[in-house]
Amino acid sequence: MKRFLLVAISLFFLAALSGCKGSTSCPPADPTPGAESSSSGEENSGDMITSDMLSQSIYAALQADWDVWDAKEDMEKALSSHMPGHIYKGFDTWAECEEFLGFELFNPLENSEFEKGSYVGMQEAFNGASRFYVSVSGTKEGEVEWIMVDSGYRDGDIRITVNAHIYPDAPQKDIGEQMITEDSGERYVATSKTVVLGPVVYGIRVIGDAGEWDAVRSTLKKVLPYFEEKEQ
Repeated sequence: MKRFLLVAISLFFLAALSGCKGSTSCPPADPTPGAESSSSGEENSGDMITSDMLSQSIYAALQADWDVWDAKEDMEKALSSHMPGHIYKGFDTWAECEEFLGFELFNPLENSEFEKGSYVGMQEAFNGASRFYVSVSGTKEGEVEWIMVDSGYRDGDIRITVNAHIYPDAPQKDIGEQMITEDSGERYVATSKTVVLGPVVYGIRVIGDAGEWDAVRSTLKKVLPYFEEKEQ
């Protein structure tokens, strides 16, 4: 139940982020040496991504974040908006992103018919946003609780965002067929679907300007087969 609650929270956050036209980013935490190394570039297979598949850079960045937090005075902690054990890092190439992760992550849209965009689906480098955005949550004891990888693409003026959510050492359970959902606001319309492939939960979201329902639905129909091929 805890795992699926976190998935729901992450998809809600992605929906709120993708519904706006601008983009924001959190300060990245530079990795520092000193953590146990793992085999970088290992391809994930089966139903689980294990903690020993994660890169040294992830563990080092988490340790550095906790060290900075522990060095703060109690008042500084009380006034801080930062949640310790949460790191954020942007990347401009998929290779750099996978190197930081330590394993290969299925991303069928990176070499597809769709134009590459920022991680929120805007044009590349719009407002300085990176192409890919990795978020990691970990405990003070060095356990990685979850990883999120955001990427974005474009189909003309239609935005496509993909959020890959990973729980190390925890195989995903079958959550059944997920329905396509739709939502809208004053300035946008969007349609979304969750796809579970092995150990990864993908949140796929397509966004257009208000009134562009036909274009948004059409783009989602073009996107989904890229993920369905992996299931076969």
